[in-house]
Amino acid sequence: MTGLKIPPPILRQIVWRYGLAVGSVGVALAVALVVGRGFDVRGALFLTAVALTAWFGGMATGLTALLLSLLSLGYFFQPLVPYVELAGIRVPYRVLSLTFFASLALIVCWLSASRKRAEESLRESEQRWRSLTEALPQLVWGARPDGGCDYFSAQWTSYTGVMEIDLLGWRWMDALHPDDREPTRQFWMESVAGRQPYDVEYRIRRSDGTYGWFKTRGTPIRDSDGTIVKWFGTCTDITDRKRAEQTLRDQELELRQAGGELDEISAKQSAKNLKGRSR
Repeated sequence: MTGLKIPPPILRQIVWRYGLAVGSVGVALAVALVVGRGFDVRGALFLTAVALTAWFGGMATGLTALLLSLLSLGYFFQPLVPYVELAGIRVPYRVLSLTFFASLALIVCWLSASRKRAEESLRESEQRWRSLTEALPQLVWGARPDGGCDYFSAQWTSYTGVMEIDLLGWRWMDALHPDDREPTRQFWMESVAGRQPYDVEYRIRRSDGTYGWFKTRGTPIRDSDGTIVKWFGTCTDITDRKRAEQTLRDQELELRQAGGELDEISAKQSAKNLKGRSR
């Protein structure tokens, strides 16, 4: 019968996490032995070790660091006084100080691990959002409440040939047709101020220097108080539609011109026939 084998990646992760706990507490102990002159100094050193361990290794690793810190404080350092009196009861100072430290360290450990999980959850959410936006055919963008853009999808950078960092803020307007920049800026600022929805058409310069027409819509994301916290929008390519509309207008113009010419010819012919009859 073969023994239980732990996959190397998991084993490395275990070694890293619990090695971090031992290492951070070891450093705190070494510094405390050299410079620690009171429980407050030593406590601060070990609390830092617990917080860092919980931040980088998670709650379980933070609790391991907490336990190692309690053992270090209880074994290597003597209490300032043997006992203290609480409500007339003599309580060993070591028990009281270690209980206080354990309670405080537990809170620090939980807060640190929770904050880390929240940040990781936010990063994962942002990554999923980016993956979703990059799967869409439209050019996708995001903006801050003040109107400055803080995200452009890969489709934006691929279409324009401009890196995302060079589009952020208000620099994306440099990619618009010169005739569309000021009207678009005014329309966007009106929308950011909450005076109208953001639904506009403008031309964007493609990487080959030509311009394509896009219909752009933006939606504000609001918090529970109704305050705008983010803008999310898409730009849909309508170049083919614009060309079809222009072709239709040209054909209508040609038909009107042809109709006018036919009316003119008909009028001339009628006048000629009347003149012939009068003779």
